[in-house]
Amino acid sequence: MFAIVFVTVLVLIATKTTSSTNRDPISFGSERLNDFFFVKNGTVFHQFNHGAYGGTPKALFESQYKYVEQMESSIRDWMNGATGYRQCMTLAKQRLAEMMDIAIQWPVTGPESFINPITVALEANASTINIRIAIFSHISACPSVILSVKELVELFHQYNISVIADGAHALGNIEINIEDIKSSVILYVRHDHQRLYVPAPAIVDSAMVEDFESRFIWTGTRDRTPYCAILSALDYRQSLGGKERIKNYNHDLAQYGGRYLSRLRKTKILSPENM
Repeated sequence: MFAIVFVTVLVLIATKTTSSTNRDPISFGSERLNDFFFVKNGTVFHQFNHGAYGGTPKALFESQYKYVEQMESSIRDWMNGATGYRQCMTLAKQRLAEMMDIAIQWPVTGPESFINPITVALEANASTINIRIAIFSHISACPSVILSVKELVELFHQYNISVIADGAHALGNIEINIEDIKSSVILYVRHDHQRLYVPAPAIVDSAMVEDFESRFIWTGTRDRTPYCAILSALDYRQSLGGKERIKNYNHDLAQYGGRYLSRLRKTKILSPENM
């Protein structure tokens, strides 16, 4: 009985497959080349290492781009905000790392509004606590002010504390001298998808200039095309008048918006215009 059932199933499957093939014949081999990007100007680029990377049909990229359009039209609904500063601090505490928050009094008047409270905190704790690393933003997110990286780094180095600087909001808003920064911080991180319009993720850090690290920046099967689009992003920015025109426009607009809202809500602007 078991043998009969087994044969019956095989016959049914074989019949169904044959019938489907007859209704919708599929051509393989060279006739499928145009489904991919292997042919350009009549030249076939042979993909011999298909076992490692494969090749994506054009139709799938069309499907992918529909999702890209959906994502870009409602970006906050797609991105995971669970890896921000607060979550990283919570995870660090779970790993038995101690975090020291230094309160800043607002509104601020200049770099001393940050330097002074940090100096007080270091003088009070550096002799009893082994502070290993300091992390701060080049431009803070909310409220938005420009921090003096050079002065802060000099202060932390007096206590033999290494520095990581978050430059996420700096690109496009202020001039960044990487040569000065890379010699003073162990890591300076920025991403190009906020102010340079490069497709995300395109994240750059100062460690990439080191030979050892550079050997590992291209790993796995991650999508590297956003990096390839950086030159196009620079061309696009230049078509708008260049970085200075964009930077000045954004700065003037931010100042106007701040003054307008402060009058509307009868509040004070939290920092001087040069910050």
